[in-house]
Amino acid sequence: MNAPDTDSSRSDSSLPDAPGLQVESSAARRRYFKTVLILLVLVTTALAVGASVVLFAMRQEPTQTSTVSPTLTIEASKKPAPVITWSENPVEVILSPGEMAARSLTVTSNRKLGGLRLCISPTLVPFVKLEVLKKHELDAEDAALEASETEPDDELAIDEDTDSTRKGCEGDHLKLKLNPRKKTPQAVRLTFAVPADTPLGTYEGTVEIWRKHQTLLQTMKAVVQIWTTIADQSLAFSIKVPSGFVVEDTRQSSQGLIGGKVFFRPDSTSILVVHIYNNPSNLAVREWFDSVRRGQEFSSGLDQPVDVVDTITDVSILGRPGINVIGTLFDHVEQRIFIADGTRIVELHTSFPATESLPADVSGILTTVSLP
Repeated sequence: MNAPDTDSSRSDSSLPDAPGLQVESSAARRRYFKTVLILLVLVTTALAVGASVVLFAMRQEPTQTSTVSPTLTIEASKKPAPVITWSENPVEVILSPGEMAARSLTVTSNRKLGGLRLCISPTLVPFVKLEVLKKHELDAEDAALEASETEPDDELAIDEDTDSTRKGCEGDHLKLKLNPRKKTPQAVRLTFAVPADTPLGTYEGTVEIWRKHQTLLQTMKAVVQIWTTIADQSLAFSIKVPSGFVVEDTRQSSQGLIGGKVFFRPDSTSILVVHIYNNPSNLAVREWFDSVRRGQEFSSGLDQPVDVVDTITDVSILGRPGINVIGTLFDHVEQRIFIADGTRIVELHTSFPATESLPADVSGILTTVSLP
Protein backbone atom coordinates (compact mmCIF):
# COMPACT_ATOMS: atom_id res chain seq x y z
CA MET A 1 0.00 0.00 0.00
CA ASN A 2 1.36 3.29 -1.02
CA ALA A 3 1.59 6.02 1.56
CA PRO A 4 -0.29 9.34 0.98
CA ASP A 5 1.54 11.98 -1.00
CA THR A 6 2.99 14.39 1.47
CA ASP A 7 5.43 16.11 -0.93
CA SER A 8 5.85 19.61 0.52
CA SER A 9 7.02 21.00 -2.86
CA ARG A 10 3.44 20.97 -4.33
CA SER A 11 2.58 24.44 -5.58
CA ASP A 12 0.21 26.52 -3.51
CA SER A 13 -1.73 27.27 -6.68
CA SER A 14 -2.87 23.73 -6.95
CA LEU A 15 -4.67 24.04 -3.65
CA PRO A 16 -8.34 24.90 -3.85
CA ASP A 17 -9.21 28.56 -3.11
CA ALA A 18 -10.87 29.34 0.10
CA PRO A 19 -14.52 30.48 -0.24
CA GLY A 20 -13.82 33.96 1.13
CA LEU A 21 -11.13 34.59 -1.40
CA GLN A 22 -13.39 33.64 -4.32
CA VAL A 23 -16.11 36.10 -3.23
CA GLU A 24 -13.55 38.88 -2.86
CA SER A 25 -12.10 38.20 -6.34
CA SER A 26 -15.55 38.28 -8.02
CA ALA A 27 -16.46 41.54 -6.35
CA ALA A 28 -13.22 43.13 -7.49
CA ARG A 29 -13.90 42.13 -11.09
CA ARG A 30 -17.40 43.58 -10.95
CA ARG A 31 -16.07 46.85 -9.57
CA TYR A 32 -13.48 46.96 -12.35
CA PHE A 33 -16.00 46.45 -15.14
CA LYS A 34 -18.39 48.93 -13.55
CA THR A 35 -15.64 51.55 -13.39
CA VAL A 36 -14.71 50.97 -17.05
CA LEU A 37 -18.36 51.27 -18.09
CA ILE A 38 -18.80 54.53 -16.18
CA LEU A 39 -15.65 55.95 -17.80
CA LEU A 40 -16.91 54.99 -21.27
CA VAL A 41 -20.24 56.72 -20.61
CA LEU A 42 -18.50 59.84 -19.33
CA VAL A 43 -16.12 59.99 -22.33
CA THR A 44 -18.99 59.49 -24.81
CA THR A 45 -21.06 62.19 -23.11
CA ALA A 46 -18.11 64.59 -23.09
CA LEU A 47 -17.51 64.03 -26.78
CA ALA A 48 -21.17 64.61 -27.62
CA VAL A 49 -21.32 67.81 -25.57
CA GLY A 50 -18.08 69.04 -27.15
CA ALA A 51 -19.37 68.42 -30.65
CA SER A 52 -22.60 70.29 -29.88
CA VAL A 53 -20.66 73.26 -28.52
CA VAL A 54 -18.48 73.38 -31.62
CA LEU A 55 -21.48 73.23 -33.98
CA PHE A 56 -23.31 75.90 -31.99
CA ALA A 57 -20.25 78.13 -32.02
CA MET A 58 -19.91 77.68 -35.78
CA ARG A 59 -23.52 78.72 -36.29
CA GLN A 60 -23.19 81.69 -33.95
CA GLU A 61 -19.75 82.85 -35.08
CA PRO A 62 -19.97 86.46 -36.31
CA THR A 63 -19.47 86.73 -40.06
CA GLN A 64 -16.62 88.78 -41.39
CA THR A 65 -18.87 90.58 -43.90
CA SER A 66 -22.08 92.55 -43.64
CA THR A 67 -24.71 92.50 -46.37
CA VAL A 68 -25.95 95.97 -47.31
CA SER A 69 -28.30 94.84 -50.08
CA PRO A 70 -29.55 91.58 -51.59
CA THR A 71 -26.95 91.84 -54.31
CA LEU A 72 -23.96 93.66 -52.82
CA THR A 73 -21.75 92.47 -49.94
CA ILE A 74 -18.78 94.52 -48.74
CA GLU A 75 -16.43 94.25 -45.80
CA ALA A 76 -17.90 95.24 -42.45
CA SER A 77 -15.17 97.80 -41.94
CA LYS A 78 -16.07 99.57 -45.19
CA LYS A 79 -18.44 102.51 -45.58
CA PRO A 80 -22.18 102.05 -46.23
CA ALA A 81 -23.20 101.08 -49.75
CA PRO A 82 -22.70 103.89 -52.27
CA VAL A 83 -25.74 105.85 -53.39
CA ILE A 84 -26.01 105.86 -57.19
CA THR A 85 -28.60 108.08 -58.86
CA TRP A 86 -29.93 108.03 -62.42
CA SER A 87 -31.26 111.29 -63.85
CA GLU A 88 -34.27 109.42 -65.24
CA ASN A 89 -35.70 106.23 -63.80
CA PRO A 90 -37.61 104.49 -65.23
CA VAL A 91 -37.01 105.18 -68.91
CA GLU A 92 -39.87 104.32 -71.26
CA VAL A 93 -40.10 104.55 -75.04
CA ILE A 94 -42.94 103.77 -77.45
CA LEU A 95 -41.81 102.56 -80.86
CA SER A 96 -43.14 100.60 -83.80
CA PRO A 97 -41.29 97.71 -85.48
CA GLY A 98 -38.40 99.07 -87.56
CA GLU A 99 -38.10 102.32 -85.59
CA MET A 100 -35.35 103.62 -83.34
CA ALA A 101 -34.85 106.35 -80.75
CA ALA A 102 -32.10 107.60 -78.43
CA ARG A 103 -32.09 108.89 -74.86
CA SER A 104 -29.27 110.56 -72.96
CA LEU A 105 -29.15 110.58 -69.18
CA THR A 106 -26.64 110.91 -66.38
CA VAL A 107 -25.55 108.70 -63.49
CA THR A 108 -23.92 110.01 -60.31
CA SER A 109 -22.54 108.58 -57.06
CA ASN A 110 -21.93 109.99 -53.60
CA ARG A 111 -18.49 108.35 -53.59
CA LYS A 112 -15.69 107.75 -56.02
CA LEU A 113 -16.16 104.32 -57.62
CA GLY A 114 -14.06 102.47 -60.16
CA GLY A 115 -14.19 99.11 -61.83
CA LEU A 116 -17.85 99.47 -62.80
CA ARG A 117 -19.54 98.06 -65.88
CA LEU A 118 -23.00 98.70 -67.27
CA CYS A 119 -25.02 95.62 -68.18
CA ILE A 120 -28.33 95.21 -69.99
CA SER A 121 -30.76 92.56 -68.76
CA PRO A 122 -31.42 89.75 -71.30
CA THR A 123 -34.97 90.93 -72.14
CA LEU A 124 -33.66 94.25 -73.47
CA VAL A 125 -30.53 93.01 -75.24
CA PRO A 126 -32.32 92.78 -78.65
CA PHE A 127 -33.57 96.39 -78.40
CA VAL A 128 -31.13 98.49 -76.36
CA LYS A 129 -27.52 99.54 -76.84
CA LEU A 130 -25.57 101.45 -74.20
CA GLU A 131 -22.63 103.79 -74.45
CA VAL A 132 -20.71 105.54 -71.69
CA LEU A 133 -19.68 108.92 -73.09
CA LYS A 134 -15.92 109.35 -73.27
CA LYS A 135 -13.65 111.67 -71.31
CA HIS A 136 -13.12 114.01 -74.24
CA GLU A 137 -16.81 114.88 -74.05
CA LEU A 138 -16.31 116.40 -70.57
CA ASP A 139 -15.45 120.04 -70.02
CA ALA A 140 -11.87 121.16 -69.44
CA GLU A 141 -12.23 121.38 -65.65
CA ASP A 142 -13.40 117.78 -65.35
CA ALA A 143 -10.78 116.57 -67.81
CA ALA A 144 -8.07 118.15 -65.64
CA LEU A 145 -9.54 116.53 -62.52
CA GLU A 146 -9.63 113.15 -64.25
CA ALA A 147 -5.95 113.49 -65.17
CA SER A 148 -4.91 114.54 -61.65
CA GLU A 149 -6.72 111.76 -59.76
CA THR A 150 -4.19 109.29 -58.40
CA GLU A 151 -5.83 107.77 -55.32
CA PRO A 152 -7.77 104.52 -55.77
CA ASP A 153 -11.51 104.37 -55.25
CA ASP A 154 -12.69 103.72 -51.70
CA GLU A 155 -14.20 100.31 -52.40
CA LEU A 156 -12.65 96.89 -52.92
CA ALA A 157 -9.96 96.51 -55.55
CA ILE A 158 -11.84 95.36 -58.65
CA ASP A 159 -10.68 93.89 -61.92
CA GLU A 160 -12.51 96.03 -64.48
CA ASP A 161 -12.81 93.15 -66.94
CA THR A 162 -14.35 90.57 -64.60
CA ASP A 163 -17.81 91.00 -66.18
CA SER A 164 -16.73 91.75 -69.75
CA THR A 165 -17.84 88.37 -71.07
CA ARG A 166 -21.32 88.40 -69.51
CA LYS A 167 -24.18 88.71 -72.00
CA GLY A 168 -25.20 92.35 -72.25
CA CYS A 169 -21.94 93.57 -70.70
CA GLU A 170 -19.50 93.18 -73.58
CA GLY A 171 -17.30 96.03 -74.81
CA ASP A 172 -15.07 98.73 -73.39
CA HIS A 173 -17.81 101.30 -74.08
CA LEU A 174 -19.66 99.93 -71.01
CA LYS A 175 -16.83 100.59 -68.52
CA LEU A 176 -17.84 103.19 -65.97
CA LYS A 177 -16.13 105.30 -63.30
CA LEU A 178 -18.00 107.70 -61.03
CA ASN A 179 -16.51 110.65 -59.17
CA PRO A 180 -18.71 113.09 -57.21
CA ARG A 181 -15.98 115.74 -57.46
CA LYS A 182 -16.60 116.15 -61.16
CA LYS A 183 -18.50 119.22 -62.26
CA THR A 184 -20.28 117.32 -65.04
CA PRO A 185 -22.14 114.08 -64.18
CA GLN A 186 -21.22 110.97 -66.14
CA ALA A 187 -23.41 110.79 -69.24
CA VAL A 188 -24.80 107.59 -70.71
CA ARG A 189 -26.54 107.22 -74.06
CA LEU A 190 -29.23 104.62 -74.65
CA THR A 191 -30.15 103.73 -78.23
CA PHE A 192 -33.39 101.82 -78.76
CA ALA A 193 -33.86 99.95 -82.04
CA VAL A 194 -36.76 97.58 -82.73
CA PRO A 195 -36.26 94.91 -85.44
CA ALA A 196 -38.98 94.94 -88.10
CA ASP A 197 -40.22 91.45 -87.20
CA THR A 198 -40.64 92.13 -83.47
CA PRO A 199 -44.10 91.18 -82.10
CA LEU A 200 -46.15 93.97 -80.53
CA GLY A 201 -46.06 94.09 -76.75
CA THR A 202 -44.30 95.43 -73.67
CA TYR A 203 -40.67 94.51 -73.02
CA GLU A 204 -39.31 95.38 -69.57
CA GLY A 205 -35.83 95.04 -68.14
CA THR A 206 -33.08 96.86 -66.32
CA VAL A 207 -29.79 98.59 -66.91
CA GLU A 208 -27.55 97.33 -64.13
CA ILE A 209 -24.22 98.49 -62.71
CA TRP A 210 -22.01 95.47 -62.13
CA ARG A 211 -18.97 95.19 -59.91
CA LYS A 212 -17.06 91.94 -59.52
CA HIS A 213 -20.01 89.78 -60.62
CA GLN A 214 -22.36 91.65 -58.28
CA THR A 215 -25.13 94.10 -59.08
CA LEU A 216 -25.15 97.38 -57.20
CA LEU A 217 -28.49 98.20 -55.65
CA GLN A 218 -29.51 101.13 -57.86
CA THR A 219 -30.60 99.61 -61.17
CA MET A 220 -32.47 101.59 -63.80
CA LYS A 221 -35.74 100.19 -65.13
CA ALA A 222 -36.30 100.43 -68.88
CA VAL A 223 -39.56 99.73 -70.72
CA VAL A 224 -39.92 99.34 -74.49
CA GLN A 225 -43.52 99.55 -75.69
CA ILE A 226 -43.90 98.24 -79.24
CA TRP A 227 -47.13 99.56 -80.79
CA THR A 228 -48.70 99.90 -84.23
CA THR A 229 -48.36 103.20 -86.08
CA ILE A 230 -51.59 104.57 -87.59
CA ALA A 231 -50.79 107.15 -90.27
CA ASP A 232 -53.54 109.07 -92.06
CA GLN A 233 -52.14 110.84 -95.10
CA SER A 234 -55.33 112.75 -95.88
CA LEU A 235 -55.55 114.18 -92.36
CA ALA A 236 -51.75 114.57 -92.10
CA PHE A 237 -51.14 113.03 -88.70
CA SER A 238 -49.86 109.78 -87.25
CA ILE A 239 -50.31 108.09 -83.90
CA LYS A 240 -49.27 104.85 -82.21
CA VAL A 241 -51.67 102.44 -80.50
CA PRO A 242 -51.06 99.23 -78.52
CA SER A 243 -52.51 95.91 -79.56
CA GLY A 244 -56.20 95.47 -78.69
CA PHE A 245 -57.27 98.97 -79.72
CA VAL A 246 -59.96 99.45 -82.39
CA VAL A 247 -59.64 102.34 -84.86
CA GLU A 248 -62.69 103.82 -86.61
CA ASP A 249 -63.52 106.94 -88.62
CA THR A 250 -65.32 109.64 -86.63
CA ARG A 251 -69.09 109.92 -87.08
CA GLN A 252 -69.36 113.46 -85.77
CA SER A 253 -70.19 116.49 -87.89
CA SER A 254 -69.28 119.95 -86.68
CA GLN A 255 -68.57 123.34 -88.19
CA GLY A 256 -65.28 123.24 -90.09
CA LEU A 257 -64.62 119.54 -89.26
CA ILE A 258 -62.57 117.82 -91.99
CA GLY A 259 -62.47 114.35 -90.42
CA GLY A 260 -60.94 112.28 -87.67
CA LYS A 261 -60.27 108.92 -86.02
CA VAL A 262 -61.68 107.27 -82.90
CA PHE A 263 -59.50 104.90 -80.80
CA PHE A 264 -60.95 102.63 -78.10
CA ARG A 265 -60.85 99.22 -76.47
CA PRO A 266 -64.03 97.16 -76.82
CA ASP A 267 -63.98 96.36 -73.09
CA SER A 268 -63.51 99.97 -71.93
CA THR A 269 -65.64 103.12 -71.83
CA SER A 270 -62.56 105.32 -72.29
CA ILE A 271 -61.94 106.72 -75.77
CA LEU A 272 -59.51 108.92 -77.66
CA VAL A 273 -60.60 110.99 -80.66
CA VAL A 274 -58.42 112.95 -83.11
CA HIS A 275 -60.29 115.61 -85.11
CA ILE A 276 -58.96 117.96 -87.78
CA TYR A 277 -60.73 121.32 -88.40
CA ASN A 278 -60.31 123.97 -91.06
CA ASN A 279 -58.83 127.28 -89.97
CA PRO A 280 -58.62 129.15 -93.29
CA SER A 281 -58.12 132.53 -91.64
CA ASN A 282 -55.19 131.16 -89.60
CA LEU A 283 -56.76 132.40 -86.37
CA ALA A 284 -55.02 132.03 -83.03
CA VAL A 285 -56.26 128.91 -81.28
CA ARG A 286 -58.27 130.70 -78.57
CA GLU A 287 -59.76 133.12 -81.11
CA TRP A 288 -60.79 130.18 -83.32
CA PHE A 289 -62.28 128.38 -80.31
CA ASP A 290 -64.33 131.42 -79.26
CA SER A 291 -65.76 131.83 -82.75
CA VAL A 292 -66.31 128.15 -83.68
CA ARG A 293 -66.59 125.93 -80.61
CA ARG A 294 -67.59 128.21 -77.73
CA GLY A 295 -70.86 126.86 -76.30
CA GLN A 296 -70.52 123.67 -78.36
CA GLU A 297 -67.59 122.15 -76.47
CA PHE A 298 -69.30 118.91 -75.47
CA SER A 299 -72.58 119.10 -77.40
CA SER A 300 -71.83 116.99 -80.48
CA GLY A 301 -74.68 114.51 -81.01
CA LEU A 302 -76.94 116.29 -78.48
CA ASP A 303 -80.20 118.09 -79.34
CA GLN A 304 -79.25 121.18 -77.33
CA PRO A 305 -75.88 122.67 -76.39
CA VAL A 306 -74.85 122.12 -72.79
CA ASP A 307 -72.45 124.19 -70.74
CA VAL A 308 -70.35 121.79 -68.73
CA VAL A 309 -66.94 123.43 -69.08
CA ASP A 310 -64.96 123.51 -65.84
CA THR A 311 -61.64 125.01 -66.95
CA ILE A 312 -59.92 126.40 -70.05
CA THR A 313 -56.14 126.81 -69.86
CA ASP A 314 -53.38 127.69 -72.32
CA VAL A 315 -50.95 124.87 -73.11
CA SER A 316 -48.10 124.09 -75.48
CA ILE A 317 -48.36 120.78 -77.35
CA LEU A 318 -45.79 119.50 -79.86
CA GLY A 319 -44.18 122.92 -79.81
CA ARG A 320 -47.46 124.55 -80.88
CA PRO A 321 -49.84 126.81 -78.90
CA GLY A 322 -53.09 125.25 -77.70
CA ILE A 323 -55.83 125.30 -75.11
CA ASN A 324 -57.01 122.56 -72.76
CA VAL A 325 -60.78 122.47 -72.20
CA ILE A 326 -62.02 120.21 -69.38
CA GLY A 327 -65.59 119.45 -68.32
CA THR A 328 -67.83 116.70 -66.94
CA LEU A 329 -70.70 115.18 -68.93
CA PHE A 330 -72.79 112.12 -68.00
CA ASP A 331 -70.36 111.14 -65.23
CA HIS A 332 -67.44 111.21 -67.64
CA VAL A 333 -64.49 113.60 -67.66
CA GLU A 334 -64.22 115.21 -71.10
CA GLN A 335 -60.86 116.70 -72.04
CA ARG A 336 -60.45 118.47 -75.37
CA ILE A 337 -57.08 119.86 -76.36
CA PHE A 338 -57.11 122.18 -79.40
CA ILE A 339 -53.78 122.80 -81.14
CA ALA A 340 -53.05 125.51 -83.72
CA ASP A 341 -51.43 123.98 -86.81
CA GLY A 342 -51.32 126.63 -89.52
CA THR A 343 -54.58 126.71 -91.47
CA ARG A 344 -56.08 123.92 -89.42
CA ILE A 345 -56.86 123.06 -85.81
CA VAL A 346 -56.02 119.62 -84.37
CA GLU A 347 -58.21 118.34 -81.54
CA LEU A 348 -57.22 115.56 -79.11
CA HIS A 349 -60.33 114.52 -77.23
CA THR A 350 -60.27 112.02 -74.35
CA SER A 351 -63.23 110.73 -72.36
CA PHE A 352 -63.11 108.50 -69.27
CA PRO A 353 -65.26 107.78 -66.17
CA ALA A 354 -65.17 110.53 -63.54
CA THR A 355 -64.49 107.93 -60.85
CA GLU A 356 -61.29 106.84 -62.61
CA SER A 357 -58.12 108.44 -63.93
CA LEU A 358 -57.11 108.63 -67.56
CA PRO A 359 -56.01 105.09 -68.53
CA ALA A 360 -52.24 104.72 -68.88
CA ASP A 361 -52.47 103.35 -72.42
CA VAL A 362 -54.64 106.29 -73.56
CA SER A 363 -52.22 108.70 -71.90
CA GLY A 364 -49.38 106.91 -73.70
CA ILE A 365 -51.14 107.20 -77.05
CA LEU A 366 -51.40 110.97 -76.60
CA THR A 367 -47.60 111.19 -76.33
CA THR A 368 -47.16 109.56 -79.74
CA VAL A 369 -49.20 112.04 -81.82
CA SER A 370 -47.09 113.35 -84.71
CA LEU A 371 -47.91 116.28 -86.94
CA PRO A 372 -46.03 117.30 -90.11
